Amino acid sequence: MIQLNQLEQKFFSSVLCARLDVPIRGHLEVNKTTFPLTIIPHISQDDFFELRYFGAPPYKPEADSTGTLTWNDYEMFGVHPQLEKAWHNRDILNLKLAERPNPFVLLHNVPDLDIDVRVLLADLNHQGSLAIHENQVQVQDSTIRRAEFSLVDFPQIVYNATQWLHNLVVRKEFDAFQKDLKSAVDRVDDDNFSIHTKYQNKTHLITDNGWVISLEEDEEQTRNRNSYTGTITREDGSEFDCLQLRNILEGLTKFFSFATCAYRHPTAVIAYGTDDTVVWGQIGRFDLMPRSDNWFRNASELAHNAILEFLFPKFWVKWEAKKNEYSAAIEYYVNSRAMQREGFPQNAVATTYAGLDLVAHLVLTNPKRTDSVDNITKSLHSHGIPHQNLDQSKTPIIFQAAQDLNAQKSGVKLLNKVRNYVVHPMDFNNNAIKQDPLQHLDDDYHPYFYIHDLGQFYLEYLLLKEMCDYTPSVHRPLYDTLHQK
Repeated sequence: MIQLNQLEQKFFSSVLCARLDVPIRGHLEVNKTTFPLTIIPHISQDDFFELRYFGAPPYKPEADSTGTLTWNDYEMFGVHPQLEKAWHNRDILNLKLAERPNPFVLLHNVPDLDIDVRVLLADLNHQGSLAIHENQVQVQDSTIRRAEFSLVDFPQIVYNATQWLHNLVVRKEFDAFQKDLKSAVDRVDDDNFSIHTKYQNKTHLITDNGWVISLEEDEEQTRNRNSYTGTITREDGSEFDCLQLRNILEGLTKFFSFATCAYRHPTAVIAYGTDDTVVWGQIGRFDLMPRSDNWFRNASELAHNAILEFLFPKFWVKWEAKKNEYSAAIEYYVNSRAMQREGFPQNAVATTYAGLDLVAHLVLTNPKRTDSVDNITKSLHSHGIPHQNLDQSKTPIIFQAAQDLNAQKSGVKLLNKVRNYVVHPMDFNNNAIKQDPLQHLDDDYHPYFYIHDLGQFYLEYLLLKEMCDYTPSVHRPLYDTLHQK
């Protein structure tokens, strides 16, 4: 059985009022027909939460005009046609959880709970599984005073801000940052540059419009990974509703995903009302993408909590102003890394390039409609992103690939050449596969991985500057550079 942390366990005991793999009696309404079912909350081998159901009624054929019963495949396989229809249509159904059938199971005796669900699977032998719609359960129709969430497999946060802030002073940039770091730093003594932090082992993400999110590392790891418990409140202590909470959770998911180059969503969320009773909950997927080395894990940056606290307010302003666009850009960034990890680096390059093209349109005032190379190049130049002009001594593999594909020394042109080959592989002049990429990339293949890393480098630092207005003192090394050491 999967090991749950305290907050994840609390979702089952206080929101769903159930236990994993313990049966519950339920009634599923499908097209005005109610099916009494046995429901078992379960986490599958893929770490995906579902509600298994048993006891779905078989199809009962009706007599035809002659009085003869008509049998069909439904009776043989035991799949009720209404359930099958709801399955195919992805209908949102109502599931009412009733009192527990086993009086010896010690669970809270709570009123019936209505949950919106979808049929995830209609299986043989009158069984299948349900998915909670949007993974959310409303316990009471009430406003929210605070919410807690669990963040699993996030990098270990270093709370010593001294080295990072010292670098800012050396670069004569501390005065500009000091007002933005008020949540992390209490005061700085100029004589010996000692730093007095307000919080020990806590990270506070504060937005300009009054949201306060605190992160505290759990005493014990969750499933052998670093985990944190977060708290969401309003700065003035006012109440908020589920829509506002869902919006802040969406933004946090994107922010944490950008910091880890992997999808990082809360595995469990519990919201409390004015009297501290549970009013709402959300359960997430437990399968997590492996994290990747990126800007956040760069060894030159030691003050992770100060960096997060500084970046988040700026990120939040930009994300709320262009939510769809920045969400898509982060998804390109994360999905591309997942493709590369699964062994599809050429497709990953095309995905990264799409992200660069999108962000370039956000950076430039008047981007060209049909010249993505020019748009991306100007965007990188305006934000001072390095490695635009390839250097054979620093990145020999990428440099040689650019020469082989007639991209000169331009990293952007190289990415564009590879992207065009992936998307449009045919040379229509001779009605054959484009020969240069075929010979110099496909025959060897490993340059794709280094070219993809260059594109990801451009995208992550372009996003970091455009969304968070931050340029680190030291950029992470490219894989091509590390390969030479």
